[in-house]
Amino acid sequence: MFKPPKVVFYFSQTIDNTLLEELQETGVEIASIAEPAESNESTDISSVSTLNIDITTLLAYISNVCNGSCNWQFREGILTEQAEKERQTPLKPALDNLFKGKRLICCETAYKSFEEIIALLAGAQEHKRAAELMQIVEVLPDVTTVPDELAVIKFSGKINQRSLKIFAFGMQMKAVTVTSNKAFVRSAKMQGINVPVFTHQARALTEAKESTATPIQ
Repeated sequence: MFKPPKVVFYFSQTIDNTLLEELQETGVEIASIAEPAESNESTDISSVSTLNIDITTLLAYISNVCNGSCNWQFREGILTEQAEKERQTPLKPALDNLFKGKRLICCETAYKSFEEIIALLAGAQEHKRAAELMQIVEVLPDVTTVPDELAVIKFSGKINQRSLKIFAFGMQMKAVTVTSNKAFVRSAKMQGINVPVFTHQARALTEAKESTATPIQ
């Protein structure tokens, strides 16, 4: 029987946690002689009054796995991994603390994409949480022009039109974008562009997947 090859990356120097997570999520094993460095991509938001909420954060906030239902082993390895991370470091309390006292906004592109994903993949409780969440998130029109800082960005597999609209909206609104889309942030940084962000671990919608998952006692 065919078995997929094991891919191991060996690093002789320190790598940061964001790169480590991205590689591990693709199934790559890491061997490094040094511990990964702490990621410093997140912006200090202590003096920020407005947060731009990305699709990834909207989805994470309403996901069953972030709302007390993380004791599962899913058929999908990535969901099992996210559930394990959630048991170790719950995400929603951190987001609630982050959101406290802030104006929460999102652009039409993010909201429409969120609605489409919810319609396709969300369970009943996730639908309910989505409606409740959008009571506190203000949906505003997309920006018509991209800020100068992002105008020179080059599109790639990690940077697409939708992501650009969402991050450009945040910059135009003088807001910090809350996101788990670390690939965009990293790609932009590699092009010399620093986007004001607060990054967090990814969480997918899981309620519909629980019917085929195994509960963990």
